[in-house]
Amino acid sequence: MWNSLLVNYGRLEFDLRRITSIFISFLNTLETRLSDQRFSFPEHMDPLEKPDQDDLHEKDRAVLEGVVWRKLDRWVLPMCTAFYFLAFFDRANIGNARVAGMQTALNISDYQYTVALTLTYVPYIAMDLPASLILKWIGPNIFLPAMAASWAIVATMQGLVTSYTGLLICRFFLGLSEGGLFPALVLYLSSFYPRERLQTRITTYFASGSLTGAFSGLLAAAIRARSETKVNQKTYMTVA
Repeated sequence: MWNSLLVNYGRLEFDLRRITSIFISFLNTLETRLSDQRFSFPEHMDPLEKPDQDDLHEKDRAVLEGVVWRKLDRWVLPMCTAFYFLAFFDRANIGNARVAGMQTALNISDYQYTVALTLTYVPYIAMDLPASLILKWIGPNIFLPAMAASWAIVATMQGLVTSYTGLLICRFFLGLSEGGLFPALVLYLSSFYPRERLQTRITTYFASGSLTGAFSGLLAAAIRARSETKVNQKTYMTVA
């Protein structure tokens, strides 16, 4: 019994060695044949140089550029448009809140309401240049989301305002957090698009600010219809 097992084990070991040697010889033959084959460059490429963008035909370059622009327009441009749309939406919602009774609830005059509106644009204008410098320093992947989170917090806090002083503080920090958005988005897009294509993209996301008039009015009408009291209307519209 043991002799038969040893004989079978020896045959199996011999077969495994034979299969391994055949497989190794096959790999060596395949490698030799592949190394003998010569790679042929296209006619418009120089085989002594690396095929880069300068070696491409005009048709090939146009196709590649079209793919890149469509991908950027599909992912980068909608994000920038959403940023500007939401920022403009939060900055202009105070008018709907006033219609819903904010001025009466806070007991402020028309002059005080105008001061609150004007105060928003003081830090908004002052942040244009520092925002571009901060964007280049820390990067858009951190600066743009941090800016959106900051103005979202301030816009939410507007719904908790109970005095004129609180309104002024919220409007000041809202303008401070939204102030550098427009130049930051222009600088961000300029890192992707050339000058002849950048103008159309800036116009696209800048035009989204005009849509806030329609959407904010519809949202204000829905909130006013569902809210029971003037205080709730003022709170929800200020947050929205």
